[in-house]
Amino acid sequence: MKRFLILLCVIFFACCSNQEILDISYLKDNGYEEITCNLIERYQTEETNFVEVNKKLLSEKSFILARCFDKDSCLININFEKIKIVCQRYIISRDKNHTVDYSHSDFKEFADHRVLYLSVDDKDAKEFIERAN
Repeated sequence: MKRFLILLCVIFFACCSNQEILDISYLKDNGYEEITCNLIERYQTEETNFVEVNKKLLSEKSFILARCFDKDSCLININFEKIKIVCQRYIISRDKNHTVDYSHSDFKEFADHRVLYLSVDDKDAKEFIERAN
């Protein structure tokens, strides 16, 4: 619930405060970095297998993540104290023996959108949390 409220606050302030369009060039002009994910990780729960295409960070960070599906259609998410950025997550039924090569260019669904992030220092992260409470 906290993350949802923080996300709403960020979207409100990013989209409405300056009446700017939240597009890729605006994000880059304001310090966001575009990343490419190239690490494939697999893990499972009792019911489901997951495959993620990630980017490992050098250290644990809090960041605002923007997923942009075209030049001016971006979704914003806040991540606190994470060691990786998830570009794409696939959910696969455990009933099937699934052996797709997710790094192959024919199966790069995650390439259909661009991922940008902005590191947030501890003070700003605490402020986001306080605003949500």
